[in-house]
Amino acid sequence: MNSLTTYQENLMTLNRFINEPSLSKYILEIKEKEEKEETKRFHIVLWSTLMDKYYKSRDYSLFTKPLNHFSCIEDGKKYIYETDRVLDFYNETGISFQSRELLLATLSHENVDGYTPIIPPSSIREFNDHIYGSLSCKIMDKMKSIYN
Repeated sequence: MNSLTTYQENLMTLNRFINEPSLSKYILEIKEKEEKEETKRFHIVLWSTLMDKYYKSRDYSLFTKPLNHFSCIEDGKKYIYETDRVLDFYNETGISFQSRELLLATLSHENVDGYTPIIPPSSIREFNDHIYGSLSCKIMDKMKSIYN
């Protein structure tokens, strides 16, 4: 036995009150169109809010480099890290903007700290995942211990 879709249930309910199936279908079309527009507006506002908070967190720095990371790995071994300085993105998402940066760097095969290990190019993503994943965990642990 197949269950009814939400559309079918709504159509049946409307047909109980309105004795014109084409009018019921028209009402449901308007409802679906409005819901799609509302969902679109919601996601646009959410994206704008998150990106605004992300870039505000990312841009604040005492340094002058274009990408201002507060944390790094020295010689591929020693972790130097601190929490985000502006907490807007963290307060909204529960994630450090630095962790997002490290994930993006891992996915794009970039080295955030300028350290270039001598490994085959095919292993760079795996290497970055290991070292940046550890750095990201350290940053998040420190942020949670301080701000939660």
